[in-house]
Amino acid sequence: MTYCLGMRINKGLILLADTCISSGAHRTYAKKIYTYTNTRKNLFIATSGLRSVRDKTITYFDQLLHREDHDLSQMYQVVNAFGKCLRKVAEEDKEILKDAGYKFDTHALIGGQFIDDPTPELYLLFPEGNWVRVNEHSECFSGIGSVDTAQGLLKMLLSREKSVDYALRTGLLAFDLTVRNIATVAYPCDVLIYLNDSHQFQSFRLEEEDVTSFVKLIKQHLSDQLEDHSNSFWDLTNNQ
Repeated sequence: MTYCLGMRINKGLILLADTCISSGAHRTYAKKIYTYTNTRKNLFIATSGLRSVRDKTITYFDQLLHREDHDLSQMYQVVNAFGKCLRKVAEEDKEILKDAGYKFDTHALIGGQFIDDPTPELYLLFPEGNWVRVNEHSECFSGIGSVDTAQGLLKMLLSREKSVDYALRTGLLAFDLTVRNIATVAYPCDVLIYLNDSHQFQSFRLEEEDVTSFVKLIKQHLSDQLEDHSNSFWDLTNNQ
């Protein structure tokens, strides 16, 4: 299973992705984020689902991006193009995979800023190749894979006007919570940050020990607040 979280805040985009690939009891680790940068064309893709479907779709899409005659200048065009590549793979492999007992369920988070985009964009793409855009009328985040565990935390804490540091810390709390509840999601966590009009990605990898002290600090602070009786909802003296 996978956990990838994309966040669209006023300052830009943040992407978190786990690196665990499970096949039965066998576990390996690999990067799940694809990036493309070329002058004023900056793109990331993170996927969930079968690795073979992901790799084949990325291969088709990468060939398209590196053709000099491609006319992709906005992110919605990029997402449409990736969707076409995914549908092509579905035509070639979906029935074969189904006969072998595998489900064609690739989802993707696609974000970035191309030459004619005034601001960075973030999209969630479905296995059928259709998509939704993360915009001002939606939540400022979207996830793929094991998304349910930390959904409530993100809705409670995250909003567009928050700083990059705040959003990253909130995302890491959500990631750590998912790791502790879903056995097939694990550290390391790959992080990608794109600031508005920067035309470059900042990326780094965090191990569990890099995050542990921060999570313990938040846990202790929350515990202290819950132990604080100055804002009690229940008056013990009147409810004996």
